[in-house]
Amino acid sequence: MFQISNVSKSFNKNKVLKNINYSFPDTGFISIFGKSGSGKSTLLNLLFFLLKPDEGAISFNGKNTTKLKQKEIQIIRTNQIGFLFQSYNLFDELTVAENLLIPLYLNGSKKKDALLKIKASLESLGMEKYIDQKVSQLSGGEKQRISFLRAVINNPKVILTDEPTGALDNANSELLMKNLKDCSKQKLILNVSHNIDLSNKYSDETVLIKDGKIETTCKRKYYYHKKENLNEIKRNNSWKNFFTKLFIKKHIVRNIALTMSATFSLAFIQIFAGFFSNAQNSIYVAQQQTLNYTYSTVAYKEEVKIENSSLTLTKVSRPELDDLESLKKSVPSITFDINYSSIFPQYPPFSFAKNFYESIEFIPLYNLTDQAYQPLLIKGNIPTNNDLEYVIVNNEFIKETKFDIAKIIGEEISIFCNIETYYKKLNKSNPIKDNFEIKRELIVSGVVEEFSYMNTPKVYFSNQGMLDYLSTIQLKNVSEKLQKNFSVLDLIEEAESTDQYSSFCLNCFIKNKDEVPKLFDFIKANETNNVGIEITSESFTLGESFKNLTTLFESSMIAFAIIAVIGSILIIGIISFSCFVEEKKSSAILTCLGSPRFSIISIFSKESMIFSSIGFVLSFGLAYLIQFLLNSKLKSFFGIKEMIQIPFNSFFGIPFFIPIILLVGTLVISFLASYLPITVYKKFNLIEELREE
Repeated sequence: MFQISNVSKSFNKNKVLKNINYSFPDTGFISIFGKSGSGKSTLLNLLFFLLKPDEGAISFNGKNTTKLKQKEIQIIRTNQIGFLFQSYNLFDELTVAENLLIPLYLNGSKKKDALLKIKASLESLGMEKYIDQKVSQLSGGEKQRISFLRAVINNPKVILTDEPTGALDNANSELLMKNLKDCSKQKLILNVSHNIDLSNKYSDETVLIKDGKIETTCKRKYYYHKKENLNEIKRNNSWKNFFTKLFIKKHIVRNIALTMSATFSLAFIQIFAGFFSNAQNSIYVAQQQTLNYTYSTVAYKEEVKIENSSLTLTKVSRPELDDLESLKKSVPSITFDINYSSIFPQYPPFSFAKNFYESIEFIPLYNLTDQAYQPLLIKGNIPTNNDLEYVIVNNEFIKETKFDIAKIIGEEISIFCNIETYYKKLNKSNPIKDNFEIKRELIVSGVVEEFSYMNTPKVYFSNQGMLDYLSTIQLKNVSEKLQKNFSVLDLIEEAESTDQYSSFCLNCFIKNKDEVPKLFDFIKANETNNVGIEITSESFTLGESFKNLTTLFESSMIAFAIIAVIGSILIIGIISFSCFVEEKKSSAILTCLGSPRFSIISIFSKESMIFSSIGFVLSFGLAYLIQFLLNSKLKSFFGIKEMIQIPFNSFFGIPFFIPIILLVGTLVISFLASYLPITVYKKFNLIEELREE
């Protein structure tokens, strides 16, 4: 069965076996004796492929064992060579039946056939009552008999035993040796032992190893079987379920940590996806939640060189309509009107509720009666006329004035301005001076809740109402000089583009709010130009500012997402590694039973994948909770509703992209992270693990 030819083996330059030669028969009971360190256990490990010879060759069934592939070695361990250990090396947490099912499943047996075989084997030793009992509850003798049954249950050609009676009393030692003797009639039993008397009693042949050499032998006639080819085994992988269930129970605390890690990292990725996919849309929607969304101003700028200097200045003036053709083409619904901030300041002084204010902005609207403002209205009504009688205030106005919103409708805002003008058209060196008052009582008609990010208190009035009002204010001295009525509105309209009364700009109103993004695109396209039209839009400025903030937040979230994923990989890897280290002996035993390496590793991978998958499921609930909490905070800070909206149903137009990619990613990462033990598995010492108690 075995042919040893000129075999030597050394450890740390110490030659344990020295050029030995020997042939073992195909059947019989052969005992190998020798003092500790003589090399007998080394010889046994060489025969079981746990070691490779440094020199020489060992043949098994006519094949050089050093040239066998790993898969061939696994098949041989499964059904051609059984190993009986001194320390039993059973799985204490499993039942007797489960311990015996493992080698049968590895050999491809079906569960029904395997159980019948186990029952028959246990009955042959009078141990059928222990079939469902855990191994940890058995005595030493009972454990060794189960270990014996495991070694012979696949009917191997060879059984290797390493001090099988070392931990047994005399009665159990005799019983085990009798069982081995019965097997030797059809199999080769190689028994390494210190118990010379007991071994001699049952041995057909004895071998003495001394100082690394075979000194003496007591031989019998050899018998050889015909050489047989190794057949593929269609393994039954049900045995892995025993260990999956067992390890889940044993590693429950670590697996909970793994689940929590997966849950939090996956939830964070979902939050990032929700923010990434919806933030820009939220900003677009939020920008529309201001009444001045369609309002802006436009000026014309040009560079003016200073004589005898390398410096240049930027000159700003009110643009002519011809200058605005390109803007008109880009935004068809845009309309232009005079800007009167030189007469009616953007921050006029006024009194409200017996308090004086001059830091609240007044903004004109093209159509104050537009019902499109209705969704933003939180109190009162939209005015029904475009006159200067009614105004709308925003929620920031309420905060600034600290006025009770429940009582504000119908309250009056009293504006009073003393204005002094100079008409220069007739004589620039001696302009005509006029004085007049702007005094109006504006009634609060409604309150709107706007996008609150960097928003300020505002009062919205009708642009047409203001124009009508300015047309009623006559400049007395200019009118007398011109001998016709001349209003403040006339002063503004006739002002030259560089005159102060032109305000150096025009008001812009977009009638179709769907075209506002086109205006924003126009601003972006021309913002680096030093010459040409310059548009000022508060809505655009705030939107861009908020976009920059969200971009920064997005970058931070990407960094945290990467850290979360790397952290999860490390946690999964560390937990899998620690579980593997804890179960190294179990892995070594399974290897001796013929289990493929990848099958053993897959147990640990499956454990990681199960709990990572649980974390995947739990992450959706956690993500929903975090989404709700963050959206509540973002709404209170910025006034944006549902800024984070996790795209479960569709992402980039792909249905269920997020759940699918997260599930696949979870399983792949779990597998790869737990694959780490494979590297360790290839390096750890099987012999040392099998010796550990």
